[in-house]
Amino acid sequence: MSTTPPSSADEPAEEKAPRRSIAEIEAELARTREDLSRTVDELAVRIDPRTQAKEAVARTKEAAAETVALVQDVAEEKAVAARELATEFADDVKAGQPRALAILAGAAAAVAGVVVAAVLAGRRR
Repeated sequence: MSTTPPSSADEPAEEKAPRRSIAEIEAELARTREDLSRTVDELAVRIDPRTQAKEAVARTKEAAAETVALVQDVAEEKAVAARELATEFADDVKAGQPRALAILAGAAAAVAGVVVAAVLAGRRR
């Protein structure tokens, strides 16, 4: 077994790094500094409280707009369904359906009860 290091002739040519000039190294360092400077500037903007607050406000506005649109869609669907139900109920009342007439009579009695209670409460004052 030999204790001498392998000679440069034994090393594959691929592992040898090409020799760079001082100007090439300085140019690479300048590019690296510019990249680092841009990265630091971007990070400074990202962690700035004003920037974070603006982004939070924008996200909140977007979420609120989506919620409003969803609520409007649901309300419109429910209004259409209620209109259809009321039309069906009115048709049933016109046709003399006993169930529809009973519901109508019950609703009328409830309204009359509320009116009587309001009148009596007004007299007590």
